Amino acid sequence: MDDIIGKIEDTQTQLLARVTNTETSSSTSVVEGTTPLLATASALAGSLFNWYTNHIWETVKGKKEQNKRAEVKAAINYWKDALWTLALAMDTAANERLHSFDHKKTMRKASSLRKRWRRLRTSHPDAYRSLDAHYLALRSSGFIVDDCTASHQWTSIDLT
Repeated sequence: MDDIIGKIEDTQTQLLARVTNTETSSSTSVVEGTTPLLATASALAGSLFNWYTNHIWETVKGKKEQNKRAEVKAAINYWKDALWTLALAMDTAANERLHSFDHKKTMRKASSLRKRWRRLRTSHPDAYRSLDAHYLALRSSGFIVDDCTASHQWTSIDLT
C-alpha cells in the first residue's frame, strides 16, 4: 500500500512542479507556529483532499489503465480514512473541552453539541467568551476558514 501511494505521490509531485513552473503569480501564506494544530490540519487536509481526489482521478482514464485506476482508488480510500481520523480527533477535542465545563458524556450529533454550547453560554459565560474570543481571533487572522457558519452570526467588528 505504501509503495502504491508513494508512486502516486511522486507522479503528483512532478505534475505539481510543472504546474507551479507555468504559473507566474502565486500567492502563498506562511502558517505561523502559533496556529493550533487542529486548525492548521483541518485547513490543509481539506484543500489537499479536494485537490488530490479531483486531480488524480482526472489523470487516470480508460480501460487500459485499470491497474492505475485501482491504485488511485486505494490512495483515495487511504486519504478518506486519514480525513475521517482527523474529523474524529477534532470532534473529540470539542467534546473534551465541553466536558471540562459541563461534565457530561461525549456525543457525536451536531444538534446535541449545539445545545451543549448554548447551555455553556448561559451557565459559564466567562468560559464561553474566552473560547469565542479565541475562535474569532483565529478566524479573523485567516487560520480558520468557516464556510458553514451563517454570515449573519459574525459581524466585521467581531472579526477585527
